Amino acid sequence: MIELTTEVQFNQTANSPLALIDIYTTWCPPCRIQEKILKKLEDEFQNQVVFARLNAEKLPKLCDRLKIMYVPTLLLYREGKLVKRFTGLQKEKKLKKTLTTLLMQP
Repeated sequence: MIELTTEVQFNQTANSPLALIDIYTTWCPPCRIQEKILKKLEDEFQNQVVFARLNAEKLPKLCDRLKIMYVPTLLLYREGKLVKRFTGLQKEKKLKKTLTTLLMQP
């Protein structure tokens, strides 16, 4: 999973064919659980979806612009466009279904 540390990296990742970006903090217990789920999905969707993480405390201005109010927040981008947003801990099954659906769309 890519650790995004700059806004440039965020933009490059968001412009991927399909990218899931996890907004988290180090002190957030649900964020740690979400990370484990995403690592499992990353293995399953290898070479189909870019998985990345962004520490909200390190890029607060970007998070303000993205209107991040809670962590974890998951942002799904397709070629620079936000196509789905999840707030709070998400189950593996739900994320897998969403990713599969998005990959089947042109």
